[in-house]
Amino acid sequence: MLPPTHSLLRSNGAGAWFGWPEIPAIESGIRDWFDAGSQADAGRTARGIQEAAFREVPYYPLGQFRQPYAFRRDMAGMVRAPIPVLWNVRRG
Repeated sequence: MLPPTHSLLRSNGAGAWFGWPEIPAIESGIRDWFDAGSQADAGRTARGIQEAAFREVPYYPLGQFRQPYAFRRDMAGMVRAPIPVLWNVRRG
């Protein structure tokens, strides 16, 4: 996940996930990540964000799951997404 789109990592008080963490080191790291001039700089900034998250613990990661799904070859209109999106689907 990218730091700015990781909703559980955001630590901007009332705008954050449940518990409303306020962790300035994470939020300033996210702003710095946007300003990174190269991928190497972005990587270093992301590591700093991760270190701050391990120190302050804005959330507890309880696991991850993936919903398996399969579709027939003759299905058309499938939208590629992390979860099955079943609109615009037709046979043929």
